[in-house]
Amino acid sequence: MKGFFGLLSLVAALAIIGWLAMNGFKDFSGDKGKNLMGAKQRTERVAVKANLSILNSFVNQYRSMYPGEPVTMDALKAAGIKLPECPPGGRFELEDGRIVYKGPEGQ
Repeated sequence: MKGFFGLLSLVAALAIIGWLAMNGFKDFSGDKGKNLMGAKQRTERVAVKANLSILNSFVNQYRSMYPGEPVTMDALKAAGIKLPECPPGGRFELEDGRIVYKGPEGQ
């Protein structure tokens, strides 16, 4: 009888651990994976903002090194400035003397 209760408590513990593992990624609204997708999008947004800040400081640095020269992406690359990469589907462009991010939908 003692072995049966030991086995029963082990099965119950495994069932609880399995349930916790299956429901651990649920959002409070009940959507599985929503937190993970939201985290990926937030991470990409933070990376884009950081890269924009770095790129715009490169533009200012280029202007101080080459006053009067037009600033283009090719000119930045030719000056030895390594441009950071965008998240998949996006690109950085130069508009009105500033670097802007164009996402997959063009915004």
